[in-house]
Amino acid sequence: MRRTLLILLGVLAAATLAQSCPGVETTAGDGFFLRLSTFDPAELNPEFSGVLMGVGNRGFGTINDWLRIGGGGVTYFLVGNDSDEVDVSFTYGGFILEPYLRLNEHLALSFPVMTGGGGYSFELTLEDEGDNRYYVERYSGTYFLVEPVVELTYQPTACLGFNIHGGYSLSFGEEDYYPGAFFAGVGVYYFGLPER
Repeated sequence: MRRTLLILLGVLAAATLAQSCPGVETTAGDGFFLRLSTFDPAELNPEFSGVLMGVGNRGFGTINDWLRIGGGGVTYFLVGNDSDEVDVSFTYGGFILEPYLRLNEHLALSFPVMTGGGGYSFELTLEDEGDNRYYVERYSGTYFLVEPVVELTYQPTACLGFNIHGGYSLSFGEEDYYPGAFFAGVGVYYFGLPER
């Protein structure tokens, strides 16, 4: 419920900014996004059944009429698993280089690539019925990440944009519990879109 409220507040804030800055030309921006990952944690253990939903944020600055740079990050939550024995921590972030192409007055196609790192931990707390002891089964690791994305942004005003995006997380780490995965999502950006 708390996450839903935060998302709604973000959308309202973006809408308010759009109302308060018609025609503003700016070169810096920020935004948030939601995405779903194709990685299935149940492959590690069936108790981790559910869908990984990511909530992220990114900021950027426009360098010229075809390039933005910035940074961002995402945290994934396991949706659809109500077990008290399951705990998931999965987050990453990094530097973003984003070539973009303005298609028309309201549409832009971009190709952001994040380079960074992160970590994850999938934990299952189990009870040994015999002596009332608990033990934890853990799958965890840290990794280096390269994440190419394709993003289509619709910009109805000078300082508000909505996008759909998809990409792949290339993961390089010591542990292979998370080999990388495809993802798709939607986002809201305010300010910082290419000047119309």
